[in-house]
Amino acid sequence: MALIPNARQQQIVRWLQETPTLSIEHLVERLGVSTMTVHRDLDALENAGLVDKVHGGVTRAGHRKRIFASTSACAICDEPVLARTLVTVQTSTGDVMQACCAHCGILLLNDCQNIVAALVKDFIYGRMVNIFQASFIVGSDITLCCTPNVIVFASKNDADRFNIGFGGIVYDFAEMQRYVTDFHRPAFSTSR
Repeated sequence: MALIPNARQQQIVRWLQETPTLSIEHLVERLGVSTMTVHRDLDALENAGLVDKVHGGVTRAGHRKRIFASTSACAICDEPVLARTLVTVQTSTGDVMQACCAHCGILLLNDCQNIVAALVKDFIYGRMVNIFQASFIVGSDITLCCTPNVIVFASKNDADRFNIGFGGIVYDFAEMQRYVTDFHRPAFSTSR
């Protein structure tokens, strides 16, 4: 019994988390569908930014090439800042800081004062959006950067649609900020 397109696409993404590259031939065999069906699934996944199609196969998104937003490192975790998951925070004093992902971006916002602007890359369209108006998904099947894994969307509708296919929990900014803060709150023992 063949899987429906959404289930096939989810399976391809899961396999790519285990193996960075898969051949079209291998996918045809494992999924039990035609070459054209595999190409249509890969086109949909590539358009969503989840994979990179290569000659004769597919790789994880960004595995083939990593495009850096700048030469700077994340202000929180010191990892390189990728253009795909960039967060930029500007203060009233003119300081501009970057974070590698929304998770680190929210931690950066918690540490900053006098914020003038905070922008984050939308996962689907790659546009910079106001982080305070964005929607977020935590814990989806897609892992991009830090833990907890946070993916950003310009609209709740986009986040909800992504959530149907790849899981996770949808949050608005205030909920996301509480989640990240709670995630990093130390667990103190109350026993004596």
